[in-house]
Amino acid sequence: YTASPAQTNITALTNLAKVYSEEEKFSGDKYDVLNNKIVIFKDHCKKVGIITDAQYKLAVSTMLKGKASAYYYNYIAPLNLDYESIIKRLGEYFHTSENYQMFLSEWRTIMLKD
Repeated sequence: YTASPAQTNITALTNLAKVYSEEEKFSGDKYDVLNNKIVIFKDHCKKVGIITDAQYKLAVSTMLKGKASAYYYNYIAPLNLDYESIIKRLGEYFHTSENYQMFLSEWRTIMLKD
């Protein structure tokens, strides 16, 4: 018996969900950095045999929680975008220049206290 590509994807996606902790998922919250979560996502994917952009596209929802998950299912998933476009949309929505400036300002305030 040889597993079909669809069955292989289902097994890999199930295994990916098992290795993820809630803390490792991207929430879209103020101090949650998408690029850091992508590093974790790709590392977990590699470990379970998810290695192509087409597979990443199927798996990306696994790395999301909270506001990021809601945004994905409401505004990104219906569009059937490729993996890179999904990540771009998430970044554009959650990492605005205003959020970045606020983060830098708070970071500078913290650093000046020391």
